[in-house]
Amino acid sequence: MYINAQSYGELGAILRQAREKRRYALTQVADYVHIRQRYLQALEEGALDQLPGSAYVKGYLQQYARFLGLPENEVLAAYERIGAVPQRRFFHLPDTLRREENPGRPLMWVALALAVGLAVWTSRTALRPTPALPLLPKVAEKTAKPHQTACSGAALSAWPPCYSSEIHVSSPFMIGTPRNKSYGDQP
Repeated sequence: MYINAQSYGELGAILRQAREKRRYALTQVADYVHIRQRYLQALEEGALDQLPGSAYVKGYLQQYARFLGLPENEVLAAYERIGAVPQRRFFHLPDTLRREENPGRPLMWVALALAVGLAVWTSRTALRPTPALPLLPKVAEKTAKPHQTACSGAALSAWPPCYSSEIHVSSPFMIGTPRNKSYGDQP
């Protein structure tokens, strides 16, 4: 099938007739081919200056022709024969980037930042090691020598019942001389 179009309006009319022949609404086609309805309408009206750019126009024409069952290469060849597309003089911001369409996006970023902060905080506090308790009590650095106590003559078994003004450190371990010697036996 040879597509003989002399203008963008004629090429758009061929596309519209093929769509109407198959009884598709423009919204149905837009949903199926994932091209915005206003762009498809601009293609059918020949208003290519309403489209984002030449590369997009070629892609849209190819995809639309494929959906309608028209030969893609013939549609693109007709587009090339017609000539250059008038370029838009303003920058087009896609609808997905417009702030008014996504009012909850800043709130989403704040919630995400709070969640990350909470995760970092809990991981740092949960992984902090607790100090180990000492297994043995600390022994005082200065302990009384056996010959310095007020009860130096008493036997080891009687220690510490004698009362003196010195401070004694109790320990589960014996500090001092061997068991069979008393404190008073000094050589």
